[in-house]
Amino acid sequence: MVLDDLIIGSGLTALAVACGLPAGNRVRVLAGSSRPELQWYDASSGIPCANDGSGGLGAFWHGVIPMGQPSAFFDTDRKLFAELFRRFYPEPVESRLGQPWLFVPYRPIRPSQHWKKLCAERKDLALIHVKAELIDRRAGLWTVLAEGQRYSARRIWLAAGALGTPALLERSPGLSGAARTHAADHVILYLGQLDRHRHRDVPAPRIERRSSGIWMQGAYDAAGTGLITTKPARFSYATLDHGIEQRSAFGLPASGLLAKLCRAGSLGLISESLFNKLGLFPHAGRLSAYAQIRIDDAYRIHLDQSGLTPDVAKIQAGIQSFRAQLQWPELDLSQRPELFIRGIHLHHSVDMASLRQSGALDDASLTIADPSGIADIGPEHHSFKAMVRAYSLAKSAQS
Repeated sequence: MVLDDLIIGSGLTALAVACGLPAGNRVRVLAGSSRPELQWYDASSGIPCANDGSGGLGAFWHGVIPMGQPSAFFDTDRKLFAELFRRFYPEPVESRLGQPWLFVPYRPIRPSQHWKKLCAERKDLALIHVKAELIDRRAGLWTVLAEGQRYSARRIWLAAGALGTPALLERSPGLSGAARTHAADHVILYLGQLDRHRHRDVPAPRIERRSSGIWMQGAYDAAGTGLITTKPARFSYATLDHGIEQRSAFGLPASGLLAKLCRAGSLGLISESLFNKLGLFPHAGRLSAYAQIRIDDAYRIHLDQSGLTPDVAKIQAGIQSFRAQLQWPELDLSQRPELFIRGIHLHHSVDMASLRQSGALDDASLTIADPSGIADIGPEHHSFKAMVRAYSLAKSAQS
């Protein structure tokens, strides 16, 4: 059988593609292994950078959805943003779009849960737990080899992730050479502390509680290159730099958050987590200020699954450049500017210009739906915006 659409991957962007495809299309999803198959940033951090299993890295996503800078990497239709958001959360968002609000849901979107619902809704859609090995084009159709089986389709949607998509392209005839040697990423850095007793005009973090999550207000620097948030500095975190020293040691927990916090035994870390999830302690006398920024070519990619190599000099240069242009006289500056936390936001691992030169994109039958093909993704958490982009691309596809 020749399919209309074949989706490779089963993470957040793959789910958004399936949600956006025209009703009646014959769709198959090559979801990867039924169990997690993880790659890690490094051997010690316990932070995943890829998952070839069902749900992709969406299985570890913290769920933060930013409303600001909606056009950071694509001209989104705000109606589509709100439409996709309402599919998962009954929260009105139209008035917040373009504003520096962050939505922190009580329950992040977990792709594996939503695939079951989507497959039940659409009888023309099926999810198969196999791993794609290579892509080929024959007689005007795309053919995917996956664990000894061949699947043919008029359209292919690549959503295997920032490491999986370039690796698949490199194994495929006529598509190799499009993988980049490096990938971009976000890093989270600690800027310092704000003493609200000395600077009474410093506002408390703005928090709004709703039925399905917390709304937190952030800010952007003047150049729009960093997303800045403030959090209560309580217990040991009230001491300058103690929090970032501990957080950089523990990393950014990607799953089992509460258990990891309890094992850490840090009241400061627990209070930050309770603020993120429940909005507690917003009127603390001291605030910690953090920024999330994008670093181009932050990591060298090893497509043989041997891991990533950080370009520490490039990461540190990006951090120093951001700090140097930041105008914030009330801030007690961090004395450990070299420390940062990985953002779990790898992107820009495919050279789209090279792929276009190969002719593979000429008739729009092959689409890179995940962030591997996006160069400038903005400073925020991009997972949901990438979903909106994939959703928009799929809705514009002809049945």
